[in-house]
Amino acid sequence: MGLKFENIINTEKEIRKIMGHPNEIVVNKTINHIDENCKTFIENSPFITIATSNLNGNFDVSPKGDPRALSKF
Repeated sequence: MGLKFENIINTEKEIRKIMGHPNEIVVNKTINHIDENCKTFIENSPFITIATSNLNGNFDVSPKGDPRALSKF
């Protein structure tokens, strides 16, 4: 027995109608690089996911787990 999704969201406009827009606090904490806070968090995380995508929008997410200090910068 397969599951069927009846309400599929295909556009940002559709998700914004449901969720609205992020407030200024959320927008202001969005960055495009790994800062010292991110570095410390990642270095102390026992589990992370690494996501990559190509120019066609295809993506892959790979879970990674290990004892503390999984990653070092």
